[in-house]
Amino acid sequence: MVSENRDVPGSDPFEMDLRLVAACLGHELRNALTGAKGFLERVQKGSTQDVTGSIDIALLELERCVRLSENLVRLQPTPPAEGQCDAALVVRECIETVGPQARRQQVAARITGPESGLQVAVPDDVLKQMLFNLARNALEAMPGGGELTVNLCEEIAPVATKRVVITVSDTGCGLDASTLRCLFEPSFTTKGAVGGAGLGLYIASRLAVSYGGTLETLSADRQGAVFALRLPACTEG
Repeated sequence: MVSENRDVPGSDPFEMDLRLVAACLGHELRNALTGAKGFLERVQKGSTQDVTGSIDIALLELERCVRLSENLVRLQPTPPAEGQCDAALVVRECIETVGPQARRQQVAARITGPESGLQVAVPDDVLKQMLFNLARNALEAMPGGGELTVNLCEEIAPVATKRVVITVSDTGCGLDASTLRCLFEPSFTTKGAVGGAGLGLYIASRLAVSYGGTLETLSADRQGAVFALRLPACTEG
C-alpha cells in the first residue's frame, strides 16, 4: 500500500496566477452545471418518479454556480469564508448529485458511518466542492462498474484539534507511486488529451489545507484508491 499526504506547495495556499484561478473556477462551474443538467434531463425524459426532488437538486447545483461566481475571491489571496455544516448531510447531497453518473456506469454508491451529528468548521458549499471532486474522480476510475464508498467518523488518534474524517474509496485500478507523487499538482491527469483538466484533486487539496485540514491518498496498483479528508470539527459552544 502506497500513501501520499501532500500539503500544496507554497507558504500561501491562495498564491495562484490569474490563469489558474480562471481554470479552477471554470472546472467547478462545469461540475455544478453538469450535475444540474443530469437531473433536469431525467425529468425531461420521464426517467424519474421524483420530479420535485430532481428539480430541487438541480436548483441547488445552480445556486452553487451563483455562489462560485460571486466568491471568485475565495481562490485569490483572501481568507476563506467562515461557516460550518453537518458533514453527513453534505455527503448525502453529494452522492445524490453523482447518482445518475454512478447508475450509468453501474457503480454502486453507499455511505457508512453516522447519519448526522458530525459538524465540521467548513461551509456546506465548500465541503460539497471537495467531496464532489473526490466522488467524480472515483467514478472516473471505474468506467466498467464497481463500488464507491464514503465513510464518516471522528478521528480516534489523540490530536490537539478534534477532526472529522471522510474517506472516499473506489474499486478501480489504483495508482502507482509515480502517479501519487504528482496527484495534487495542477493540470496533472492520467486521462490523456480526452480526459479532464487535472484540477479536481488539486482544488480539493487546496481547499482542505485552507480550512485547516488535510487530504491523504492511499492506493495500491490494481487495488483501488482511498482518499481521506480530515477536517476540523466544530467545538462545543
